[in-house]
Order: sequence, then structure tokens, then C-alpha cells
Amino acid sequence: MKVYRLIFSFIAIVTCSVNLSAIMWSLEKMKCLVCKQENHFNVISSYGSYIYHRPSKFQYVFWPLTDPRVLYSCKKCNLTCYMGDFQRIPSNKIDALKNILSNVEIPRENTQRYHQISMVTRLNVAKKVYEQLNKDDFFWCKFYRGLAYHLDEEEKYEQAKKARIKALQLAKKIMAANDSPGIQKKMLVISGAMRYFLDDEKNAKRDFSKALQLTFQDSKENEENNKSIDRYLTNLLNEYLANDESSNPLKKQGVILVEKQLKKSYRKTTPELIDDLQKDTTFLPVKIHIIRCLISEENVDVIPALQYAIHHHNQKIRTVTIRYLAGLGTKAALLIPDLIHVLNKPKLDQKTKYFILKTLGRIGTKAEPAIDYIVTIIRNENNPETKSEALRALGRIGKKPKTVVPLLLEILDYSTDHEVRLFAIEALGSVGKDTQAAIPYLIKSLAEVNGYPRISDCAAEGLKNIGEQSIPLLRQALNSHDRNIREQVAEIIRKIENE
Repeated sequence: MKVYRLIFSFIAIVTCSVNLSAIMWSLEKMKCLVCKQENHFNVISSYGSYIYHRPSKFQYVFWPLTDPRVLYSCKKCNLTCYMGDFQRIPSNKIDALKNILSNVEIPRENTQRYHQISMVTRLNVAKKVYEQLNKDDFFWCKFYRGLAYHLDEEEKYEQAKKARIKALQLAKKIMAANDSPGIQKKMLVISGAMRYFLDDEKNAKRDFSKALQLTFQDSKENEENNKSIDRYLTNLLNEYLANDESSNPLKKQGVILVEKQLKKSYRKTTPELIDDLQKDTTFLPVKIHIIRCLISEENVDVIPALQYAIHHHNQKIRTVTIRYLAGLGTKAALLIPDLIHVLNKPKLDQKTKYFILKTLGRIGTKAEPAIDYIVTIIRNENNPETKSEALRALGRIGKKPKTVVPLLLEILDYSTDHEVRLFAIEALGSVGKDTQAAIPYLIKSLAEVNGYPRISDCAAEGLKNIGEQSIPLLRQALNSHDRNIREQVAEIIRKIENE
């Protein structure tokens, strides 16, 4: 707890001053308190306040914890801990540390200096050391944030996620045990940051908004430091919540990580891409790229992966998958049960619904099992665009006339929306081939040219599709008072008889 307060006290001081000192390190000889081995470690000579404005602040991880030189490791017994703790090992803990370190191995063959060893390797040893030193929740919350940072740097994203989950759990535990506004504000910043990196942006912003309502206050700090710390936290929160996300360093860092994953995906096989699609640590843009790659293969082996994506908890993944599926046409037929399942969900968003209908229409006659669900949507849907796409799907599927035709005639009786009427007539010409009831409606629609000539064109096409059985009623329409109808009817009759 003392170390935690000191860090924030120092932030308060340096953020109030203009300190442009460069980061400088020097080399010092230190004796390990466990095995008495002499080591050479780097120590900090100077640095500036800019270290608290680096992108790692969005993970609430600050230099020097981001620097490999901060974590000392004895070349003989492998005692590994942060620089400030290496020569502060309590004497009553040395025997316990000797015991646990006797089973530790750190590969040093290809390294000349301690900081050339993987940070993750050293941090895993340091974790065992600190477990013997009985550190509090504040320490461990910071430790796991630092561990997650370095796991990301070494592209071990799945392990980084687990470390952030642990840090989040500790932050929540600390908040539950402390009602101090100062601790609450800091922990809400930390919990929000961890949630953000765990792709839980909604709850991250909730934590940030709560934190903004609090004022940092710690009785152990003077008034100036309290104000400085509060100002720093508030500025950090505002950066997180900034509307202009393109200027947010967090986003820039995210872009770099995404680009790394994308480059790796270009060299991967289909089974490897499928495996990555189902990993929580694969970034959303990379998952979308994988979905597009799998769909472009037009291979039945990818169907299980696409089924997974259709039912994914992330709305964007579901919507993007369904949107791209429309390009598969009839090849998406194996996914009809999955599309129906999603279509039947209550409170389904309009975008997903629209693209499911589009895909079902592209599948064509094989999508007949979906007709009853599409009919239900048409009867209950108020959105003209979605209703129009549902009608278009019915027309392309072209099945179950006894169910579909009465609905289409009902729509033509009451709907005044041009798009809705257009696709109802288009569907009627396709589904109503063997239904006499469709013919009078199609003939009547030939007159609908006022501002929307496509309706009459669709009606004419529908009558041609129905063929000879429409001729008797078409001949009657030759007596219409409307010259336009007479001319269109004569042309339709001529085309039917010449086929």
C-alpha cells in the first residue's frame, strides 16, 4: 500500500512540473541476498514526467514497469523481482525463497544481460517470489496489469487476457473493501481499463463515467498532491471517453496489435484460421477478415466455423457473417437452420434481420423451410426496407403459393409504399404462377406508372411468367379505358403466344 501511494505522490509532483530529462540508466554491482552472488543490474539515473503520458497509461501501467531492465534476476539462484525489492528481501523469507527457487530454471544460454531474458519468463518467476513475500491486493493488481502488458508485447494474447481478468477481479475486490473516494476513483479507472482491453467497452465506459463523478482524496496526501492526482485521473478518463477516438493513443496501440495479427493470418492455413476465429484473444477486425476468407473459399469444411460465427455473442460478428453469406447464394443452403434460428429470436436488430432475409432470398428454392418465418415478419414488420427484403425473398424462393399468395394480395390491397408494392408484385409473379387470383392484381398494377414505373414492369413480367392461363383475363383487359394498360396487355399477350 505504501509503494502504491508513493507512486501516485510522485505522479502528482512530476505532472505539476515541466521536466524534460531524458531517461538514463547506469550499471551497478549488487549482491543477491539469497545466494550472495554478485550481479550487475541497471539503475535509473534520470527521467522526465513524459513517462506518465505514454500509451501504456491506458492499461494503467507506467514506466519503468514497461522497461525490461526494471526486473532483476540473479544469474545464480534466479531470484527475480522488481529493482526496488531486490536488496530488500526480509531475512526470515530467505529459506523459503531458496526452496522455491531450487526448482526454477531460467534459460540464459543466448543472453549476455539479465534484461535480454524474456520479461514474461522473468515475471513468472517473480510471481513465485512475491507469493512468498505476502504482497497485498494493490500490489497484485498492479503486477497482473504489468504482466498483461508484457504478454501482449510477446504476442501471447490469450495469456494476457487471463492476466487482465485477474487484475479486474482484484480491482473489484479492493473497491468492495474500501469506500475511500480516492481508492474508488483509481480502481474504477483500472477496472474500466481492464474491461476495455477485454473488449467490454460498454461496462468500461460505465466504470469511467462513475469515476468522473468522484474526486480523488487521500488523507495521507497533502492538498496539492490530491489535486494533482485527481487532475491526472480525470484527464485520463476524459481521454478514454473522448469522442475523437482516432486521436486516442489507445486506439493507435490497438491498430498496431491488430496489424500484427492480420499479417500472421495471411500465412495461415484454413484450419488455423478456424482455430483463431474461436479464440477470445483474436481481435475483432481480424475475426472479420477470417470470416471473409472462409466464405470466399466456398468449401463445406468451413460450415461449422460459419455456424459458430452466426451464433456469436458479438453482434458485429453475427451481422458481418450473415451479410457476407449473401454472396454465397445457394451454397449457403447448409446454414438455413441456423439462419432460421437467428431470425426467430425476439428483438432481433434490423440489420441482422435484413441480411438474413437477403441471404435466404439468394439461396432460392432450397430456403422453403424459412417461408413461414418470413411470412410472420412481413405481417408484423413496420420497417419498409425490411418488409421489402422479406417480400423479395419470398419471390426468389417461389414456393408455398397457398400460404404466400393470400398475403401478397392482402398487401396490395392496403399498402401504399412503392417499394413494398413493387416486391409484393414481383413475388406474386413468381409464386402465383399456378394461382388465378394473382392475375387481376397484376393486370391492375400495370397502371401503376405514376412516379414508379418499375411496378408496372414487374407486373408485366409476372404475367409473362404465369403464361397462357393469364390470357383470358388479359384479353378482357384489352377493353380497358386506360390506353397504357391496353398497349401493355397487347404486348404481353404477343410475347406469351410467341413463346
